[in-house]
Amino acid sequence: QGPTSLTIDLTERIRDYYQSNSKLTVNSNQSSDLELYITISDYFARPVSNTAEPGEQAEQMELVVNVKARFVDTKNPLNNLDNKTFSQKLLYSSSLTLEQAESDILPEIVKLITQDIFNETIARW
Repeated sequence: QGPTSLTIDLTERIRDYYQSNSKLTVNSNQSSDLELYITISDYFARPVSNTAEPGEQAEQMELVVNVKARFVDTKNPLNNLDNKTFSQKLLYSSSLTLEQAESDILPEIVKLITQDIFNETIARW
């Protein structure tokens, strides 16, 4: 769901964030202490406005991105997360198309989701 680059952007951002903010390294072996699986579950835009009269266009739109995360800690299973949803949304002007708005707000949404996942998984240690 979303632009074709979203999955790649999110994966790279998460990998880079974990490596920059922890002592973790990427391990391509089959056995790892920690595993993180991410799925983009929802990606949509919706009108948001309290002032729009019936039949009028809303002044703002909201881009919503929901991600499901499965986190496996093989050393301490109490830290595991199973399909926890992380959601972020940002507003943009309804005068923009979704494609126009994505270039401005999608990087920020990816950043916020990455921080949320990090904070829920290893930052609490």
